[in-house]
Amino acid sequence: EVSPLENAIETMERMNEKISNMVQQYAWDRSLPAHPLSMLLTGIVDAGVMGGLANYEKAFFHPTYLQEHPEDQDKIETLKQLIALQVG
Repeated sequence: EVSPLENAIETMERMNEKISNMVQQYAWDRSLPAHPLSMLLTGIVDAGVMGGLANYEKAFFHPTYLQEHPEDQDKIETLKQLIALQVG
């Protein structure tokens, strides 16, 4: 069974892959309509659309979570790195 934290990591990995693929497509063919990429990015940033990254921050980056789940330290760091890749 996949934990909520593991699900968040998998979701971020999939989303980062999707963004990377779309950016590569647009780099090769600038005639592609920008709307799909714009919608994807809006869905990531806007908490009202897909929950946004704020939900991960509230759920997993609060000090209480790590105190209650010290075994998740590595997974939390992985999630932070994936988020940094996405917003950086």
